[in-house]
Amino acid sequence: MSATFYITVDSLLKAIGVYDGWSTSDWQTSDHVENRVQCGCSSALQVEGLELIMIIERQIISADEFLEIVERPEYENRIVELVEGEIVEMPLPNPIHAALLISLSTTINVFVQENKLGRVLGGDAPFILERNPGGKDTLRGIDIAFISSERSPELLPPKPLELLPDLAVEITSPSNTADDIKKEIQQLLNAGTSLIWIVYPELRCVVVHTSKGSVTLSGDDVVTGGAILPGFEIPVSEIFCRHLSCWRSLTQFDCRSLNVQC
Repeated sequence: MSATFYITVDSLLKAIGVYDGWSTSDWQTSDHVENRVQCGCSSALQVEGLELIMIIERQIISADEFLEIVERPEYENRIVELVEGEIVEMPLPNPIHAALLISLSTTINVFVQENKLGRVLGGDAPFILERNPGGKDTLRGIDIAFISSERSPELLPPKPLELLPDLAVEITSPSNTADDIKKEIQQLLNAGTSLIWIVYPELRCVVVHTSKGSVTLSGDDVVTGGAILPGFEIPVSEIFCRHLSCWRSLTQFDCRSLNVQC
């Protein structure tokens, strides 16, 4: 004879040893649970003869909790970010993304070092973009980040930086949505980043964002460092021509259809 109980997912999975503070997207099945728990809906499970009607609750974690979670063995080979308190798994970058990242970061770094302007970080350097009440923090990896000499710490800590970059460069991937790109841009600007370049490999264009607005550059247009990297210039075509075959000059209509302006 079975009995019906109402219980939250948090309480249930803690009781049977499956859940110990994990994000809802990472709940695992176990020998005690017949069905995989799905986030965002109600689900009934059979657990040791009892029918349990579960109420799914969204689990919000802080940046500090996130850093503890990603140290666990099951996260060793996974790329994850924290977006407004929720863990988001990121796909591996494709070869074009990787090639553009190393080429552009090298170009920027050479200029920065020759002019002794500061420090360049690459390859998804982790930054805490925001801390919010209730733990809805955001921690993202930034493809290329420049921090000026005046703001850069003498020694980098072995943990995510809460000091935001002066320049942030993101190279988009097919998995990126317009909404998420727009959200990240706004988070960076709100946190104090002065200059943001969003690089679109498929469209071969760069959208430059500042607190005053945005401008889309393509073809022979020149991306400049403005007041952040004075004297730095690179044509948009040069960013892409080394790595993408069949270069074509895009029209302004092609790039402006991105709909990611803030």
